[in-house]
Amino acid sequence: MKGQVKKPGCGVILDMDGVILDSEPIHLEATNRVLKKYGAELSYRENLSLQGTAEIPYWKILMERFGFSEDVKKLIEEKEKHMFEILSRKELVPNEGLMEFLLALRKRGIPIGLASSSQLNQINFILRKLGLREFFSAITSGEEVSEGKPEPQIYLETARRLGVPPERCVAIEDSRNGLISAKRAGMKVIAYRNDFGLDVDMKINSFLELKDLKFLEEFGLLED
Repeated sequence: MKGQVKKPGCGVILDMDGVILDSEPIHLEATNRVLKKYGAELSYRENLSLQGTAEIPYWKILMERFGFSEDVKKLIEEKEKHMFEILSRKELVPNEGLMEFLLALRKRGIPIGLASSSQLNQINFILRKLGLREFFSAITSGEEVSEGKPEPQIYLETARRLGVPPERCVAIEDSRNGLISAKRAGMKVIAYRNDFGLDVDMKINSFLELKDLKFLEEFGLLED
């Protein structure tokens, strides 16, 4: 029948920070609270190139850049403490059109995954506070893979958990590392707001552009 998903199906996998909500400023604030102890501060521009990087390599880069040494696990735990403090007092708002998009996918029976470099407890906290946790049938966090973005492992693992071949998945990303990761996994890639000059399959500025799900047909993931 026209408009029905082909077997073995297709899936959509989203990044979280910057895609689900504009949480990158929260991450930067929490990071700088930690860095302040070492007389350092990370600018927005400097952080932009690190977006999508898993926590362990992220902090190793920062230690090298700012010339200090500390136990990485301690730094991650300190940042996490600040993250929860900030997240608890802030009103979190999903990006424009996201809810409509997720509802459209669920109505069509298309499984939704999340591939985020953030810690799993942060992911679940944010999704639950936004009321979105129920939409995601597979979640992979940066701490669960040995190689973070831009390597493809996190996207390949999320596709495996969804039960969908990577080549039948669509990834939605807003960071350079994330876009490269999804492309290396062999997925169709949609750039959210910034494509960083990369060869992506589609670029959008709002999820309202996707809520009719026509992109799935354009990508050859729906029957004629």
